[in-house]
Amino acid sequence: MGLFECIAVGWIAGLEEQCKELGSKTMLSYIFTTFGSIIAASGVWFGTESGNALWGGFVTWFVLYLTGMAVTLFLLKKTRDSMPEESQRSWKELLYTLYFKNVQDYVEKIKKQIGYMPFIWGVLIKHVIPPVLIVVFVLGAVATNSEGESVFGHYGGYVAWPYQILGVLAFCFTAATILVGAAAPNLYDWTFAPQVEEKFPVEESESEEQSNPEKAQAQAEESDTVEKSVAVAVAEPVATETKADGEAEAVA
Repeated sequence: MGLFECIAVGWIAGLEEQCKELGSKTMLSYIFTTFGSIIAASGVWFGTESGNALWGGFVTWFVLYLTGMAVTLFLLKKTRDSMPEESQRSWKELLYTLYFKNVQDYVEKIKKQIGYMPFIWGVLIKHVIPPVLIVVFVLGAVATNSEGESVFGHYGGYVAWPYQILGVLAFCFTAATILVGAAAPNLYDWTFAPQVEEKFPVEESESEEQSNPEKAQAQAEESDTVEKSVAVAVAEPVATETKADGEAEAVA
C-alpha cells in the first residue's frame, strides 16, 4: 500500500502535464527505465543462487538504468527540437520537469495547508522510497518459511481459505485499481466531489446594471439631476440670507 501511495503522489500526480510538456513517449520511457531497472536488479539479487548475485544485481541495475535514460534523453531531445525557438526551454528546465516538477508542484499544494515542507521530501517520495519498497516486496515474495514454502501465499501458516486467498486478492485488487487509474484516470471521476469556486456575492444593483445597462444609465442620470436640485435648494436660502445681511449692514 505504501508503494502505491508513493507512486500516486510521486509519479501519477501531474503526469498529464509532464506528458504535454515533455511528450508521452519520453515519460513512458522514463517510468519503465526507473521501475524496470530496479525490478530486474531485484530479480537477480533474490532470484539467483550465484555467489555473484549481489554484484550482478547492481550491474544489471546500472546498465539498464543508463541505457533507458539514454533512450529517454534522446526522446527528450526530439521534443526539445520540435519546440519553436522563441519558446524552446533549456536542458536544465527540461530535466527539472522530468525529475522533480510534478512532485514539487504537489508539495506546494500541501504547503498551503500544513506549512513548510523541505525539498527533500518530494525527492524521497519519488526517487528513494519506491525503489526501496520494491526491493522489500520482492524479498518478501521470494522468502520461504521453515517448511521451504514461499511466504507469499503461505503467510503465518494460516490455511489457504479464507486467509491466504483473501490476502492475495486484497493485494491484486489494490494493484489493479492503481494500474487502471494510471491507464484511464477518467474512470474514477465519479469518486470526486465537485469543486465549487468561491465567489463574492454580486449585489442586486450590480446584477441589474449588467442585465439592463440602459436602465442603469437612466437611473444614474436621474440621480445626478436629483443631486443638482438638492444642491440648488440648499444654496438659495444661503444666498438669500447673505443678501439680507448685506442690506442690513448698508442701512446701518
